[in-house]
Amino acid sequence: MLPSLRYRMEGPRFAAVFAALLLAAGCDGTGGGRGDGATDGATDGAHEGPTDGPTDGGPGDGDGGASKAIGLAACGPLGANDFCLLDPPYAGVWAGAPDDVWIIESDFQEVTARHFDGERWTTFAVGSSPLAGIWGSADDDVWTVGVAGVIQHWDGSAWTPTPSPTEADLKAVWGSGPRDVWAVGTTSGSPPVGATLHWDGSAWSSVGCCAALAGAGQDLVAVSGSGPTDIWAVGSALPAAGADPAPLAIHWDGLAWTNLAIAGSDFGLAAVASDAADDVWFGASRQILHYDGATFTSTSILGTLSGLWESGPGDVWGVANGGGVYHTAGGDWTSVPSGTSNDLASVAASGPADAWAVGPAGTVLHWNGGVWTPVTDGTTGPLGAVSGSGADDVWTSGPLHFDGNGWSHDPMGSSIGATGLCGFSSDDVWAAGPALSAGGGNGFLAHWDGSLWTIDGIDGIYVPITSAAPSLGPSSMNALWCHTPSDVWAVGQITAITGPVEATVAHWDGGLWSPVAVPSTQFLAGVWGSATDDIWAAGGVGTLLHWDGATWTSVATGINDDLGAVWGSGASDVWIAIAHQPQFLHWDGSLWTTVADGAGFGMAAIWGADDADAWAVGGNASGGAVVHWDGAAWRAHWSVPAAIGKPTAVWGSGMNLFVVAAGGEIFRRP
Repeated sequence: MLPSLRYRMEGPRFAAVFAALLLAAGCDGTGGGRGDGATDGATDGAHEGPTDGPTDGGPGDGDGGASKAIGLAACGPLGANDFCLLDPPYAGVWAGAPDDVWIIESDFQEVTARHFDGERWTTFAVGSSPLAGIWGSADDDVWTVGVAGVIQHWDGSAWTPTPSPTEADLKAVWGSGPRDVWAVGTTSGSPPVGATLHWDGSAWSSVGCCAALAGAGQDLVAVSGSGPTDIWAVGSALPAAGADPAPLAIHWDGLAWTNLAIAGSDFGLAAVASDAADDVWFGASRQILHYDGATFTSTSILGTLSGLWESGPGDVWGVANGGGVYHTAGGDWTSVPSGTSNDLASVAASGPADAWAVGPAGTVLHWNGGVWTPVTDGTTGPLGAVSGSGADDVWTSGPLHFDGNGWSHDPMGSSIGATGLCGFSSDDVWAAGPALSAGGGNGFLAHWDGSLWTIDGIDGIYVPITSAAPSLGPSSMNALWCHTPSDVWAVGQITAITGPVEATVAHWDGGLWSPVAVPSTQFLAGVWGSATDDIWAAGGVGTLLHWDGATWTSVATGINDDLGAVWGSGASDVWIAIAHQPQFLHWDGSLWTTVADGAGFGMAAIWGADDADAWAVGGNASGGAVVHWDGAAWRAHWSVPAAIGKPTAVWGSGMNLFVVAAGGEIFRRP
């Protein structure tokens, strides 16, 4: 039996407090810029996006454009059963002015370009081929390029495909003006060969660049320049099999491409920016190279530079993996805090007080002249829970918060790897999980009060179970059920160093967490109740427990597989997921029976609105599924591609359904 030790959440031993991220960034500054064009957001509740034309994110808040996430979350057109990816892979950004910014998105089911007019974002569908680079000369002349030679053009009112002379994968675009635009990429042959295309104001044409270069092949990934007779394209020289790649930089002088020899091997160039023939910057792994027309100098950095943009002579921004942002204003390069640890792919600026950076996990950052602020920040880590008080107040692991327009992340870099989330309002949310980011192997319980997370390890609640176990081993809290602000239950497991795993149940009475004795030593993975005296908890090897208001008792199920998530619409309608079987356990008030899940996967999570509208998600390494209960049967609703990873949690509000996955993706059903 567990001792009746009580522990306050405010206890000092493991308490850690983290600030919430404010989504406010000023938008000012003027001017143009030069960049490399190198491979350089989810809907608001009221508007998911039409089949054709733009999706409008709604009006701004009247503060001159401070709420940059407005409309960024709008989806492009989707199939009837598809889910919108809320943290999509943003591949490129171009900023013509503070009120003229484009970012491009390419995911597995939609391709969009998103425009910011100084107050709100508008989402446009742009074909079906993944995009990689974007650049423009004016607000009615913007180009984007991508896979299989696709080229799309914005004329101020619509995106339209443009005839392309190649099927090479195009990775970047840049120009000196409306009648001098270059796109670069790589053919899919063996070996691959670099490709360069030129727009003369009326048509695109292929321009030979690489046939005479040494090496077996080339991969061009970025392009920039200072004028029609000074263009640079960079990437990697791909030698014969078994040899190391080498940096590749070719230069256009107005007549022909020539190769610039760069010392070194086992690395390629990933970005380029140029303001003059004697002022060229190259980005690579762990270094930024500068070419003054005669010699090279190198600056060491952390990570790999993925994008460069020169706002003016000597004023250059670079972005890298791990949230790295670097800047020089004519002197040394400095690392600038970005507000994110997510990878960044592209950067662009319209002036010294207006720069943008984007990344592949739904990350968008803005520079206002003094600080980088995440406008929306997705995640690359595994997600195991999702819950909220409404469609514009949603939490998932991270902690990441969705306000209806975009996701914000804790700026202090805290990590709440929640496997359980529930709450009552925007200022009363609970989270539980297997371990604090600081380690110790101890599970945690955490509370959000509207401005701060307070996080504590659960070994303040539990003490050694037997005299043979002098200390606790790894522990976790796996699931939560929130009934009222003074009636919250958490279930999980603890391990005695020299003893077995013990089932863990804790109760919050509005002021204290207390351990509650249970007749089981199996781990517990799910909990749900219909009332204070009717609560179910499920766990390992078919373990099922029931709380009658006074004690927990064991209930026979006849199932030997692990049981997981628990949800119900009432006392006579309770569902439990069976971890490794394509079926559920169902309670009708008198009998437990098994019901097929309709998809062939073991389900990981269940949520529903009523007894004829419930959802479950699950999967394995080969893929996953979202299934729906309509009152008669569970039916497959969405087949989740294997590349996404296993769906791990589901939650809804009204017509909105949110799904998170082990790969870090966050989805919403239109």
